[in-house]
Amino acid sequence: MAIKDLMETARRRLGLSTKLPEVVKQAPREHIRLSNPWHSVSIVPGPKRCEAVTRMLGERYLSTKAPLLPLKDCTESGCTCRYKHHDDRRLEGTGLDRNGRPIPHPKRRDSD
Repeated sequence: MAIKDLMETARRRLGLSTKLPEVVKQAPREHIRLSNPWHSVSIVPGPKRCEAVTRMLGERYLSTKAPLLPLKDCTESGCTCRYKHHDDRRLEGTGLDRNGRPIPHPKRRDSD
């Protein structure tokens, strides 16, 4: 006895419909790209940094608004500057120093 026949017999004994459900065709999967509206980048200078990138240190740009690399005013041939990616453009209570590193929040009281 085939499995299909066994299933039909079991369904009949249980009082269920003997009609097997039709196979539902699944729609082709669609690749959905979730984007973070606050995804941002900052520019990390290469070993030889030009004036143009020095002026931009510590700045974060929304990914869609970031300047293209190499920068328009770049004076270095073979520029090696790159983007550093961040989940959020906003920093919670921290600023960045001239090298793009977060400045720690000052202590407010000794109990902190």
